[in-house]
Amino acid sequence: MIRILARGLAYLHNFCFRACNRVLMYGYLQKFHSVGEHVLFSPLGSVFSYSTITLGHHVFIANRAWFSGEIEIGSYVMFGPNVTILGGDHEFKDTTQPMFFVKDNQQRQAKIKIGNDVWVGANVTILKGVEIGQGAIIAAGSVVNKSVEPFTIVGGIPAKKIAERFTQDEKQAYISHSHHWSK
Repeated sequence: MIRILARGLAYLHNFCFRACNRVLMYGYLQKFHSVGEHVLFSPLGSVFSYSTITLGHHVFIANRAWFSGEIEIGSYVMFGPNVTILGGDHEFKDTTQPMFFVKDNQQRQAKIKIGNDVWVGANVTILKGVEIGQGAIIAAGSVVNKSVEPFTIVGGIPAKKIAERFTQDEKQAYISHSHHWSK
């Protein structure tokens, strides 16, 4: 009997969490700098600097995301859970006060740009100034501190090239087909 009750409560909790998340998502969509169609994200448990983020069409951002800074995300982009994108870092050279008290420093911030058709795996961290090219894949657990070429698979800490996503012939076929859906 207790097991049945526990299952029922777990189901109810999951249902309520997802429903609240969806309602909040539609409310928060307006807070982004600009947003395309068919964008899904989880505002409960995630942190976004909404007004500095641009999202394309068909973007999926899984739970526990942390996006801070000026970020431009293309279309058809998928983010796994626990992805962190940081467009700046802390000032640590100020000799007059502890780092804790130093406020935003525009010189220590840089825009992050993520192209179309990119897959960012779970637990990835993307740091300031990085550009991720079209069709790239970022392996789970990676720390990306340098730009990623289009159609490249990278992984590791720091992220390094693992492979090309396509052969030259496959890349040409992709490019010839992508004009249909890249609008």
